[in-house]
Amino acid sequence: MNDSLHKHYALLSKKERLTLYLRAVGRADQRERDAVIAATPKRTMQMGDFYPELDALQTMILLHFVMQLDNLVGVLLLVHGEDKPTAQWHAARLMAQNFLATEEAWQAFAAEYGLAYDKLLTGLAGPLLPVFTMCRSEPLVEMVARWDEGLADDSTARLVPTSAAAKLADYRQTLTALIEQAT
Repeated sequence: MNDSLHKHYALLSKKERLTLYLRAVGRADQRERDAVIAATPKRTMQMGDFYPELDALQTMILLHFVMQLDNLVGVLLLVHGEDKPTAQWHAARLMAQNFLATEEAWQAFAAEYGLAYDKLLTGLAGPLLPVFTMCRSEPLVEMVARWDEGLADDSTARLVPTSAAAKLADYRQTLTALIEQAT
């Protein structure tokens, strides 16, 4: 865009400026993005001093949901149907082990804040609560655990599941990075 148009951005509606900004992002047009931001009225907000940490936790909960749903869908796809090759069952077992290690790590992570695992997730899940409830249903988790237990070891399976301790360290590092980014 040329400079003569930039000076009129302040006359646009909030929705029009947002659309213009998003289109500039899509084109990687930093100059227009800066012009839209410069023409946009500013708001002053107040928030609690722990807001960056709360925002980081909510982001991590979303990531936890996505990872766990990905693990569950992967397991379900691998075991759906009959006459699966042994390698496919071993892949399902690995995904089930990762699911369970991630659940264990998330429980420990929540405990570091003195919160019960389910209460932390349901308290911060917001509109994702129905998805969370489905993902955390005990029959589903038990079914994943049974897939892990019932399979014979195969010396050809070389993949190692993620440990709960490694996952917990990853959660701590992610939270720290998100907080640092927000402050």
